Amino acid sequence: MTDAATLAVELDVLAAKAGIAIQHDRREAILAGYQDVKRLAALLRTVEITPADEPANIYTFANIVRGA
Repeated sequence: MTDAATLAVELDVLAAKAGIAIQHDRREAILAGYQDVKRLAALLRTVEITPADEPANIYTFANIVRGA
């Protein structure tokens, strides 16, 4: 199978497991979106992220109501 065919089969299997029926006229667009999501997910797995790179709780109540 080609990469495109493998990707299409993978999408069909995942959709069937989730109970989703993909309409024929939307299949190519959904397949293109699925390919992009897989590409981005693979890219994110290669990035070294430390806790300091993603600080938690950057929004505080004082910052939110400051403009009110």
